[in-house]
Amino acid sequence: MYVAFVDLLGFSSAVESLSEADDVSFADLVSETTSLGSKTPYSYHLSSSSVRNLYDMYTEFQRECEKAAWVLSEYHSHVRFSQKMSAPDAQGDNFSYKAVVFSDSIFLAASSLEPVIDAAGELIANLLLKKIPSRGSIAKGSFRTFEWNLKTGQGASFTACAPFLGSGVIRAYHTESKGPRGIRLLINKSCWQDVQALDSWALLSLSPDEMSEHWGHEVNLDLYGLSGNANITLLQMMAEELSNLVPDNIKARHYDPTLSAYSRMAAVDRDQPRQFTRSDWRDEF
Repeated sequence: MYVAFVDLLGFSSAVESLSEADDVSFADLVSETTSLGSKTPYSYHLSSSSVRNLYDMYTEFQRECEKAAWVLSEYHSHVRFSQKMSAPDAQGDNFSYKAVVFSDSIFLAASSLEPVIDAAGELIANLLLKKIPSRGSIAKGSFRTFEWNLKTGQGASFTACAPFLGSGVIRAYHTESKGPRGIRLLINKSCWQDVQALDSWALLSLSPDEMSEHWGHEVNLDLYGLSGNANITLLQMMAEELSNLVPDNIKARHYDPTLSAYSRMAAVDRDQPRQFTRSDWRDEF
């Protein structure tokens, strides 16, 4: 399985900085939204600006996660359609996928690399266009979900759930959390050759000081519409705008590496030989 992990930047610290009253207010808002669907709770308008800003970020993230999961679902439809055309009597298909949202992060897993790159890359780019910084990574490995019963004594038991587990989860999480900073999509070494085989333009080397035994590349977000209607110039503009709103230490930690990476993405020579095995599946929908 190919596993992408995307995490919001600054969300946890923003929650930690809330007052006790605002913390309760934010949790209540999220709970009300879960109950009311897409409607904005009335209590939103009575909340502090800190709570409203955090709530807006969270709900936008959830909406973009739904779009990312849709990419995996549509790729599955493409696979089923292609197999039906080539082998009408075949039963089932060989594509599997899973999307798991956990607080301010999401795991996107699929048996094919192509939709994972698309879904994760577009998620990061679309969030940035809404002034929401995030970072992600892609790895290759196992991805499982489990449920089991645990005995608590005296004949009692309860159901425990592990929504995600496996080497792909560990590698993707480790790369995102310990790898180079910035609003980027890093590539764990477990799958960089697969990315290169899919499309050599998708693979961008990290700067020498950012490389390690676990990672050495990132996804070029300025990639043939990978980020929807956004090209790297627009992403640079949004990152620069956000960098002017944060303290110098945050700027140096997250935004300077972001802008440096985006400059390297923009400088890629589009006339260089390209290894390309992507399908045109998205044109079908």
